[in-house]
Amino acid sequence: MMYIISTIWIMMNGRMKCLLYILEKSKQCSKIRLTKVLFLMSRDNEITQTVKFYGFVPYHYGPYSFELFHDLQTFDNDGFIQIKGNEIISNRGEENLSKELKRAVDNIISRTESLSDRALVDLIYDRYPEYSIFSRYKRKMAYNRDTVGIITIGYEGYSIDEFFMRLVNEKIHALVDVRNNPWSMKFGFRQHQLDSYCEKLSIDYISMPSLGVPEDIRNNLKATGDYPFFFRTYRKLIQGQIDNLDYLKGLSKKKRIALMCFEHEPNRCHRSALGTELIRRGAEVTIR
Repeated sequence: MMYIISTIWIMMNGRMKCLLYILEKSKQCSKIRLTKVLFLMSRDNEITQTVKFYGFVPYHYGPYSFELFHDLQTFDNDGFIQIKGNEIISNRGEENLSKELKRAVDNIISRTESLSDRALVDLIYDRYPEYSIFSRYKRKMAYNRDTVGIITIGYEGYSIDEFFMRLVNEKIHALVDVRNNPWSMKFGFRQHQLDSYCEKLSIDYISMPSLGVPEDIRNNLKATGDYPFFFRTYRKLIQGQIDNLDYLKGLSKKKRIALMCFEHEPNRCHRSALGTELIRRGAEVTIR
């Protein structure tokens, strides 16, 4: 147990300390309230310039963060908090925040503490209607996935919430994972996690590892840095996968799909070669 706690403390970042500080200030609060207060903090420049804060996506009752609830579950498992149904109870003393960060956090807490949970949700819906598009409570903005075609996308540098917000903004119907091994050290990007989160946002998740880069080709690139050889070898590989390429081309005529891999820069990722091959076969593709 001591090893687990010490490991958590080593991993503790600014937003996690803010989270624990808010919970200690309130002693007990609802999940909805906590999420909405943290969302308002994510819109505060003084806070976000100090710490890398949580990202948010539109969900059933407005802004929601997969990463936030992952942290809450971690804290609950290790005794920092207790989660009882919709309520969260703090078991810790106040976190040691910088004076500037503490002032900014306290300011938002004081501005929202007199509001009921529903009033707080209403406030956010009025100010940020784009986060009400999937709401079960009320919708302040229409949202239609009314485009087709293909984009390519890398998740490097993005949190899971930032990544899904990109998919929402792009009006994606289907996320196609073209990693040879759909696993990641980064929270949220393993196959089972992506499948679960896509379902919550009504996005289809499709894993196509055969369109990924086999391990021997990746290892050769790491050893040599020879990108021209890497892309030539990969193009030859996928040109034999006519059924998979035709499937993506056909799907893209009915839905907007995103081909996902890791690298931020498309010119260093096989998704650019895959997108180019699909363009050659008549698909509409935007390579990013």
